Amino acid sequence: MNAIRLLHVIRTANPSQGGPIEGIRVIAKAMGASNAQLTLASFDNPNPSWDLPGVRMAYLGTGLGAYGYRSDAVARLRDLTADHDLAIVHGVWEYVGIATRQACRGRIPYVVFPHGSLAPWYKRAYPFKHIKKQCYWLVAEQRVLRDSAAVCFTCETERLDARNAFWPYRLKEMVVGYGTEQPPESCDKMRDAFLARCPEAANRPYLLFLSRIHPMKGCDLLIKAFASISRCNPRLLLVMAGPDHSGIGGHLRDIATSVGVSESIAWPGELRGDAKWGAFYGAEAFCLPSHRENFGIAVAEALGCGLPVLISDQVNIYPDIVAAGAGLADKDTVDGTSALLRHWTQMTPERRVSMRSAALMCFKKNYEVGRAAASHLSTFSGIVRSRQDAS
Repeated sequence: MNAIRLLHVIRTANPSQGGPIEGIRVIAKAMGASNAQLTLASFDNPNPSWDLPGVRMAYLGTGLGAYGYRSDAVARLRDLTADHDLAIVHGVWEYVGIATRQACRGRIPYVVFPHGSLAPWYKRAYPFKHIKKQCYWLVAEQRVLRDSAAVCFTCETERLDARNAFWPYRLKEMVVGYGTEQPPESCDKMRDAFLARCPEAANRPYLLFLSRIHPMKGCDLLIKAFASISRCNPRLLLVMAGPDHSGIGGHLRDIATSVGVSESIAWPGELRGDAKWGAFYGAEAFCLPSHRENFGIAVAEALGCGLPVLISDQVNIYPDIVAAGAGLADKDTVDGTSALLRHWTQMTPERRVSMRSAALMCFKKNYEVGRAAASHLSTFSGIVRSRQDAS
């Protein structure tokens, strides 16, 4: 079989949107040595700063509203299928999936990565929105998933959780894994870049939150839990780093003021490059009390930096992390998050050092991107061969 030609399709290639596009970037880079030919089609206007090295970019133009409908998307995607073997849809609940299904019909197979969007948490947190999604599922979304060659899950927990979200559920499931690249080695310029963005962290130990500032991430839980340990740890700083596309930053600052920790929290905004790695390498621990986290690229990056992680049991990869002794997990509540922080502050220095070593080992064993890229290539090649043999 010749080098496989893969067409990734995603709503936006904007790197500030986090997980899915970052996952495409690192896996595409890892696939470079395999001679796989990769194209990324996104519903964006052209933006050279978003281009991915080694990947052919196809900017289809922005769609309408949150759904992203675009009248010419099917035709343009159909043209792209002519020189590809398989399409890979990233995400659900958007026009991206409908358009790709129609474009691929009778031409090439496609797979879908839900990226955690079938998790039952949404059913509990937003019951009325869930009813709306169930209606859309019946009309359209379940057909996109049903007709795909496979629905690809990044871990077993995500696969099992998805079964409890919508009806009817008739999918061809595959667990293909996920990962990220080994972080660069720590150096002084990383620390300098971070401190330039967050001078409050100079000469102070800090806990690091590095993700989108979003209700789903449990930011409010972390601030309230931090208040429960701050009085006994007055030098400890909480760094809340990430873009605030949801606009809840002001509300979170109000919470920090109300619980008396506004002077012990830093808000450096979104961190990239050396500043991001400097934040990871200088932290005491990484915190993410998320209400739902499919994989958590930032969690894997923290582990790759040898940084212990304090996460909720709604981060789907938490069982592997806890079993490896690389971090702690508890409920996605204020009490659960407070218990995590108390447990951490009460650890001996020797136990913390041991957990740092375990974090790095956990990353290398489970989340190094080379393993994920090999799994993806094997899965996608098998689908293409099966389709070719059947034709």
